[in-house]
Amino acid sequence: MLLRKNISAVQQPGFSGTKLLEFLGGLKLSFILMALLTLLVAQRAIVAQRAALPGDGETAPWFLLWLDRIGVGSPGDLDNPFFLAVLFLVINLGAACVLMLRKGQRQQHALQAFRSAHEIEGLPCHARLDVADLDSAQLCKHLRQNGYRVKTEQTNQEIRLYASRHEAGHWGVLFFHLTFFVVLLGALLSFATRHAGYLELTPGERFEAGTQKFQRNSPEPLFTWDADDFTLELDHPDLSYWQPGKARQRASEVRLYDKGGQLLGAERIAVNNPLKTHGRTIYQGSRNGFVAGLTITDNRGTEVKGAAHFVLPKDPGQLKMTTRLVPPGVRMALLMELHTDQLKQIDGLAELALKHPVSLIKVTSESMDGRRFQGVLFGGSTLSVEGLTLRFDSLKPYTSYLVVRDAGVPVIFASFALLLVGLLITYFWVPERCWVSILREDGQQKIVIGAITEKYKASFRARFDEQIRELQKERPQA
Repeated sequence: MLLRKNISAVQQPGFSGTKLLEFLGGLKLSFILMALLTLLVAQRAIVAQRAALPGDGETAPWFLLWLDRIGVGSPGDLDNPFFLAVLFLVINLGAACVLMLRKGQRQQHALQAFRSAHEIEGLPCHARLDVADLDSAQLCKHLRQNGYRVKTEQTNQEIRLYASRHEAGHWGVLFFHLTFFVVLLGALLSFATRHAGYLELTPGERFEAGTQKFQRNSPEPLFTWDADDFTLELDHPDLSYWQPGKARQRASEVRLYDKGGQLLGAERIAVNNPLKTHGRTIYQGSRNGFVAGLTITDNRGTEVKGAAHFVLPKDPGQLKMTTRLVPPGVRMALLMELHTDQLKQIDGLAELALKHPVSLIKVTSESMDGRRFQGVLFGGSTLSVEGLTLRFDSLKPYTSYLVVRDAGVPVIFASFALLLVGLLITYFWVPERCWVSILREDGQQKIVIGAITEKYKASFRARFDEQIRELQKERPQA
């Protein structure tokens, strides 16, 4: 007995392979892997963008903070899980497609076979037509007028018809699964090409992409094709939509140059209207304010040029424009508070500008001995602070930009369009099949007709009965 069992196991070499294929192509595994991959793609995109933006991370999403705690809060930390998830998902989708192709081919072969009158009468939708002068040619014409493709088979005493329409819908589920490979392609392209860089510009200042470095940026991508160099110059920021306590819409007028310095044209960038150029998308940033040009001179006459950035506060009526500057070579920090008459040029900030009609910076030193108010630094003047001389050279508004490149985004959008097409095919291009048997027994003609569909069977039954009534009405009863 044991020998027979072993022989039986040897004679079924495909048994374990089939079980493994069914497990790898299982629907539950598909859902788990798709959810994991979606989370990893979203995490990496947000992590990469966070790496390019300034800030202390306090406003990061909860899952990014959780990733930081376990030591996987940078884009590189997500590389291995991402590739493993993609690999397993490719295996899962490939196995699922093989299973569906095998099943679909078996079903298609079985359904396209001609059926006898007895088999047709076993279908949920079937009827008998006792019509003496209704022949196969007229039945074929009637079926074709209703959109069916008809095949015929004739024996000595029986004519059999097979008619079908919307047969492509039989493969809708397979097509739907195949589109996930396009999703994976888009995810891989996004993974390999995504890059985000942050920069700040004052009026007249230029940034040369490909030559200058971003102030902050995500790790360099694996591939950089279709990303040409260009130069971006700020003409002037437009904060006319800025309103205290409301959603802040920021915009700016810029000039765009090619890598040879040729002017390409003037463009307007707004929060909801980014600029797409040279394989990149330039978004209007959320940080705006003023940059003060400073010259710091020590007792030996050494000069250092610096810039102090003052960010526009969220609530100008309550919050102040402040910054912290650490001069080189000293153990002291300078706390600065900016007041400027340029605020009156911004809608909503006129009241604050009236209180401070001149440009000035209040300077407070911070050291181990505590804080000490040092005085007020007016535009164009100097101030002595703990052995240093500060000169207030210039004051310009600035605005920020986020430059993003992601070649996978169009592919991902195209994949979702294909997914939608797959769903439409699956749910609205439902296959319908019809079989007819025309028999002659004892000089009498007997017609048996039956049909099936895969979905919406109640409405299909109503249409089938209507078609039968039409056939009965068109021909006189025998």
